[in-house]
Amino acid sequence: MSVFDRFRGQPEWQHEDPSVRASAVDDLEDDAQELLAAIASEDADPGVRSAAVVRLSDPATLGRILRTDQVDDVRAEAAAMLRAMAVDDTNLERATVALAGLSEARDLGEVARVAGLEAVSVSALERLDTQKVISVVARRATHALTRRLALERLDDQDELLAVAVKSDHKDVALAAFERLAVGGTENRDLLETMAVRARSKPVARRAKTALTALDGKPTPPSPEELHQRPERLCESVEALVSIDDVDLLSDELAEAEREWSSFVGTETVAPAPAGDSAGVGQEKQTDLTAAVTKRWAGAVKRVREQLDRLELARSEADRLRRTRSEVLAARTALCERLAAVVADESCDATVRTAEVARARAEWRVLPAVPDAERGEVEGEAPAPSPGASIVQRFEELVGRVEAQVQRQSSAADRIARLAELASALETISQTDEVDDLKKRWTGTHAEWTGLIRVSTPDEVGELGPRVEAAEAHRVKRLAEAGEERKRRERANLAKQQRRCDELEQALVDENLELNDAERWLRLARSLPGNLGRLPTREDRDGLTKRLREAQTVLAGRVRELRGLAEWKQWANSGVQAKLCQRLEALRAVDDEVLVAQEFRQVMAAWRQASDVPRGEGKELWQRFKTAHDAIRPRAEAYLAKQDALREEHFARKVALCEEAERLAESTDWIKTAQRITELQALWKQVGAATRKQEHAAWNRFRSACGRFFHRRRDDLAERKQVWAKNAKLKVALCEKAEALKGESDLGTAKETVKQLQVEWKTVGPVRRTRSDALWRRFRAACDGVYSRAQEASDAEFADKITARASVCERLEALLPKTTATSETPEHGDAGTELPDKIAETVSAARAEWRQLPPVPRQQERSLTARFQTALSGVVERYPEAFSGSDLDPERNRVALERLCERVEGLLEDAPSSTAGGHSPAEILAAQLRDALASNTMGARVDTEAKRREDTDEVKRAQIQRRALGVVPGETGRQLSDRFRTACDRFFQQHPPEASDRPPAPRGERAPRRRRSGRRHESGSRERA
Repeated sequence: MSVFDRFRGQPEWQHEDPSVRASAVDDLEDDAQELLAAIASEDADPGVRSAAVVRLSDPATLGRILRTDQVDDVRAEAAAMLRAMAVDDTNLERATVALAGLSEARDLGEVARVAGLEAVSVSALERLDTQKVISVVARRATHALTRRLALERLDDQDELLAVAVKSDHKDVALAAFERLAVGGTENRDLLETMAVRARSKPVARRAKTALTALDGKPTPPSPEELHQRPERLCESVEALVSIDDVDLLSDELAEAEREWSSFVGTETVAPAPAGDSAGVGQEKQTDLTAAVTKRWAGAVKRVREQLDRLELARSEADRLRRTRSEVLAARTALCERLAAVVADESCDATVRTAEVARARAEWRVLPAVPDAERGEVEGEAPAPSPGASIVQRFEELVGRVEAQVQRQSSAADRIARLAELASALETISQTDEVDDLKKRWTGTHAEWTGLIRVSTPDEVGELGPRVEAAEAHRVKRLAEAGEERKRRERANLAKQQRRCDELEQALVDENLELNDAERWLRLARSLPGNLGRLPTREDRDGLTKRLREAQTVLAGRVRELRGLAEWKQWANSGVQAKLCQRLEALRAVDDEVLVAQEFRQVMAAWRQASDVPRGEGKELWQRFKTAHDAIRPRAEAYLAKQDALREEHFARKVALCEEAERLAESTDWIKTAQRITELQALWKQVGAATRKQEHAAWNRFRSACGRFFHRRRDDLAERKQVWAKNAKLKVALCEKAEALKGESDLGTAKETVKQLQVEWKTVGPVRRTRSDALWRRFRAACDGVYSRAQEASDAEFADKITARASVCERLEALLPKTTATSETPEHGDAGTELPDKIAETVSAARAEWRQLPPVPRQQERSLTARFQTALSGVVERYPEAFSGSDLDPERNRVALERLCERVEGLLEDAPSSTAGGHSPAEILAAQLRDALASNTMGARVDTEAKRREDTDEVKRAQIQRRALGVVPGETGRQLSDRFRTACDRFFQQHPPEASDRPPAPRGERAPRRRRSGRRHESGSRERA
């Protein structure tokens, strides 16, 4: 076999494998109708025939296959295609041919119901002879003429009743009602059924009117209702302006006009209300009727204008559809001509070129395709425009014809084209889109096959193996796509099985509600036609069988639940009557709380019992509304107070939340915990807010409290670790201090205790329950060491302390008892005698005090204070005995005043002593004299030398003050405080520098500075 013969192999639609043939049928072009018809008629496999039937577009061929094929599945596919053509095709001839091929009543009924063309719908209806199917067409047909003709063919009373009750179209429902009412209105059951179950409101109203007439108990309308009926009718007509459906608007207007004509002649002048004169009532009624009539006329005019606009829009839309169909048909004919040229391999390049030129010329003169109606559902993507698709097809066909022309031009061009096609086929084989692998490959490969038929093996060359490899890769990709399609089919099967399982579970649900049952029933009815692609026909049949069974059972459940709902509606009538009695009884209740609670309960119960039969709840509603309007203001006033109180509670709780959130980040754990506990107690005391506010506020408050206590817990855990560590350190210090109990070297023991005390201060805190115990233990150990040292010191200095105490006792003996025990008497009381040689005694005591050996500092302080107190008391009590001595009070007072003035004169902010009582000229002269005396006239002042000189001067004054004797009395205390204050202020203004202080010896500690508050009242620091 040559290479050329190998590329001219058997087509796939003649393959031995049926699956390969079916795939090849899917890959055929749409214009290969004759080949598809031959396959659909002659192929031995039903699956291949079904695949070909789906691709056919000739209704005559489909009708022949429907009549002659022996397999039900093939006939079903052919019937589905014919049914779709009869319903959707806009060509009347094709739709009529498709309808002629159908014979089943089910198919004819569907065409009659939903056919797009009215003539086709009527033709399908004429072929029906089953009353039930004709009833369905009368109820649901799209075209009004079809519905009317179907109703005229009905003579079964049950089917007429079904049309009157179940039809959503008012015209056919009213016509069915009229036919049922021709023989009279004595059939009460029919009227009750239509009054309760009719979907069309006009039918229900007429049935109710007939029932009222049959009962013979017409209720004459009240004068107020007579006034309101025209106004309500005018309002209903004014509302019709918003309707966009022409048929619905026309029916509603006709119904309103019939209702207006039924009472407008009788409602000319109504009787005047009681208490008015006849003339006044007549005049008012006449004006009212004229106004209502004018309003009615205006409303009807606006509705008719709206109806005219809708009719005009409908006619324009019909015109556009007809024009669009004609333009599309002309353009389609041109495409079919070009397709025939493409399929004809015998045409030469000249004929093809001429045909393309003629087709382009005719295409250009054709009018543009009008846009389709704007009827898409909001949210859905608009359907692709047929005009755009036909233009695309025309361009593709022109391109293919031109490509054929080019292929026929020359061998060189053919070889180049073969290379391009090989590259294109390789590119297509690499794509992931299955549609491209099928559609794009088919045309390109067909052109490749046509070229190699007229090419030599040398021209094909190495391109053949490349195309074979591309085809092998394509077959592999198609196999993978087939597996993916099977996977999706299996997934879809699992999905539909789950839906069936859900339906079957709903069937066994004892608590199934009516709304849910109706929803499941709608699903069971819609699923059989929307199952999608499934793996096998058996799967589809099984699912369809399950859905049909579920639909049958659900229909019974829905009927049962509807009966139960009607019973509940009847029972709700009695419940509403009792609720009206409860609400009316509240008028006599004075307790506002009870009224509000009962009102709320009644309203909740009324909502639960609101479903009552149509036409039976109006009186109860009017009664309930009257009582409701009377009680509602009282209940709402109380509820408003409660709402205000809840808002107040909510505001208080928000304030507590804000405070808790502020405290949430606090580290003062004890006080904050106490405050949060108080806030929690306050929260319990505050009343409730609304449920939503209460929930939000409580979550906010609890979050803040929890955040603080979580932080406190974490901090406590950390502190416990620190406390445990510090406790170990303090226990070790206690053990070290207790080990000094037997130390013989008391000096070393005291130094060790001092060091331990310093270390104790550096250790952090411990747990409160152990802190006091550890401190008492450590202090007891330290006090033991200090007690031992004190006892040793007391034993060593007992004689020295006794000697100093005896000196103090001798001085205290010179004072009267009142002076020593109570207040100090005035200077030189007349009743007190001067002791003998008191000056010598005091001088001897002072000399002895200076010569006594030192004692411990603590005893020294107390004894010195005692000695100075006694000495001051003696000097103050007997000042004349010390006149002229260093203890002379007056002399010491004058000297102390001079010292105070000296120190105060050295202060920076002290007033000039020369300024008092002198004129400015005298002050300037004094300053000049001072400058000349210091030889600083015109020279620069040395501030550092001046500071050192002033500091030395203050220090000398302090030395003189210590050498100065006692200045007793209040005056002495004031002068001592004045001197001390002046010295402190000077050293604050002129702090001594490090260079002014003499270096302390190594190892010596600087003397402790005494606080001014512990000084002796007399201000004396000297030791006698």
